[in-house]
Amino acid sequence: MAPRNVTQILSDEADIQLAILSVESGPTQKNRRAASIDQVPESTPRDRRAGKSARRDCQPNSKKLTKQEEQVIVNHLLDLDQCEFVPTYEAVRDMADELLAARGTGQVGIHWPRNFSKQETKAKYGICDEDVYNFDEAGFMMGKITTQIVVTASERRVRPKATQPGNREWVTWVAAINAAGWAVPPFLIFAGQYQCGQ
Repeated sequence: MAPRNVTQILSDEADIQLAILSVESGPTQKNRRAASIDQVPESTPRDRRAGKSARRDCQPNSKKLTKQEEQVIVNHLLDLDQCEFVPTYEAVRDMADELLAARGTGQVGIHWPRNFSKQETKAKYGICDEDVYNFDEAGFMMGKITTQIVVTASERRVRPKATQPGNREWVTWVAAINAAGWAVPPFLIFAGQYQCGQ
C-alpha cells in the first residue's frame, strides 16, 4: 500500500472542518448530510464537535509516559552527561518508574530504556517511518525440475536431491518493506555473462 502524502491528509482535514462549519452554520444542516456533501465519514464531524481530537493528535495507549515526562528524562540525562555521569539503562528505567509512581500508574518494561533511546535518535535526526526499510534476499537455483524416484541409503537423515547437469543458474531475489507498511516491488538479480573490468 502506498503511503498517504501530507497534502492528502491536509485535504481530508479541510473536508472535515468544512463539514463541521456547515453543520454549525446552518440550522437545518445535519451531520449525515454535511458528511455526504464533503465526502467524510458521518461519525467524524459529530465526534469532533463533541470534543474528540483527531487520531494523529492523540497519544497511543502503548505509551506510558507523556511527552512532557519524556522531555524531563531527556533533560535530566543531558544534565548528567554535562556532569560526566553516565547513567545505565537501569537508572533510566528507575527515572521513568519514579515519574509513573508520582502519577500512580504502573512501571515501564525492562526494554523501555533501549526503545526510548532509539526513538530519541529517530527524532533527533528527523528520521520518518517512511525512511526506515527492511531488506531481505533469497537465492534460488533455476533449472529443470522433474519428478522421479531415487534410491538412497536408509541411514540418510535429509531428503535426497538429485544434482542436475547442464543449465543451472543462481538467481537472487531482493524484497524490501518500510516501517510505514508499504513494500518496494521485488527485483531479481541474474548472473552476468561477462565480468566487468579487472
